[in-house]
Amino acid sequence: MFALLVGAALWFRRRGDIPKRLMLLACVGLLTAPIARIPLPLLQQGGMVAFFLITAALVLACVAWDTIARRRLHPAFAWGAALVAVSRPLRLALSQTSQWQAFASRLAG
Repeated sequence: MFALLVGAALWFRRRGDIPKRLMLLACVGLLTAPIARIPLPLLQQGGMVAFFLITAALVLACVAWDTIARRRLHPAFAWGAALVAVSRPLRLALSQTSQWQAFASRLAG
């Protein structure tokens, strides 16, 4: 997801309004793993869903802030946030497949 959003930001680098938003979404999307490492019992009890929900809340906060400031939703945030939202369940489903498990075990071992 990070590479896709950064690649799109580079593609639109001449338009100052689009790359800023796409790079912000790419960076916020990376926060799931650091959030998972925060040693709070509430987070640990919620499991992986809690980490994704917190990241989704941060994405929505960015979208809300920009929408309030500009008085309309920027298309880059609309497409980027939708892409981040759709990618979460797809990545979770992909991580449970035997092909991905075999690939990950080869990488780890």
